[in-house]
Amino acid sequence: MGKIVYRYRYYLLFASIFFIYFINLFINVMDIDAAQYAVISMDMSRTKSFLQLYLQGHDYLDKPPLLFWLSSLSFILFGISNLAYKLPSVLIGILGIYSTYRFAKLWYSEEKAILSSLILASSQALFLITNDVRTDTILLGLVMFSVWQLGAYLKNDKWKNLIFASLGIGGAMMAKGPIAIVIPAAAFGGDFLIRRQWKNIFKPQWIILLIIVAITLIPMSYGLYTQFDLHPEKVVYGLKGPSGLRFFFWTQSFGRITGENYWNNGTGYFYFFHTIIWDFQPWIILFVPALILKFRDLFVKGFIKTTLKNTFLSPALFWCFSLFRCQNTNFRIIFLFYFPLQPLLQPIFYTN
Repeated sequence: MGKIVYRYRYYLLFASIFFIYFINLFINVMDIDAAQYAVISMDMSRTKSFLQLYLQGHDYLDKPPLLFWLSSLSFILFGISNLAYKLPSVLIGILGIYSTYRFAKLWYSEEKAILSSLILASSQALFLITNDVRTDTILLGLVMFSVWQLGAYLKNDKWKNLIFASLGIGGAMMAKGPIAIVIPAAAFGGDFLIRRQWKNIFKPQWIILLIIVAITLIPMSYGLYTQFDLHPEKVVYGLKGPSGLRFFFWTQSFGRITGENYWNNGTGYFYFFHTIIWDFQPWIILFVPALILKFRDLFVKGFIKTTLKNTFLSPALFWCFSLFRCQNTNFRIIFLFYFPLQPLLQPIFYTN
């Protein structure tokens, strides 16, 4: 019996985790954000206004529409329920776990890939966002999917991987905003700089990637333009004549850094450092020493040319910590932009 349990230990662990995700589907949506997003999706399923967003009859200018599109379609197919609202996001979150496994297997080993995906799936944050479903669940899944596909493209040089990566980035942007492209750019761009791979930086194929991303954003951009930019007389959240396009492509994400965004919680300087201690439980005890050793190795080696798997994580985590610390917000799950990359460090630290 013990041998059977040991043989199928990973299957049993993942089954237990996914069972908790399944239970989360039936729990009532939480106030304030998730309940608000569920109402927007419900209204969309009834009015069929997919390109212009409204909250209880009022213009809505905050989050991009992908969550509302998917949940409203789920409402149409399965009826109005907690399960229907959460199901698309949770499935994409599971895609992020699978993408973590595939990416780690691509660059490391089968054992490290299983451990990485298991660490991600069993972290406190994943149990949270499969219950309190907001835009971040979709963001996590699609960002990691795009990272996996970009890694596969760099390793195998297949166009299908570049196309899938482009669609993943475009989807992630329609889930949270243009800041979603920061993680792939930081992870791979930082690695290229450290290893002085100038050819990879200036690959003409990146232009194709940006074109595909731009194409995926056309429906959303058209909706923003027709709802807001064509109506300068509108007043939304106290803003006179806001540009929907500018809000999406700049103010919503980068405006938190420049101060243009009206949202300010006045958080402390170390806010994201002490919130990650809670969200990444119980694996934070491995993550901290793993991250320290990763940076130590990087500096000891003097940024010499090494393989992609040895360097790309550090720039991504460092850049994102620095960037989001500048944002005037206290939403702890903002760090889910780079969250899927964290579990890749622990198996390396543990096995070494």
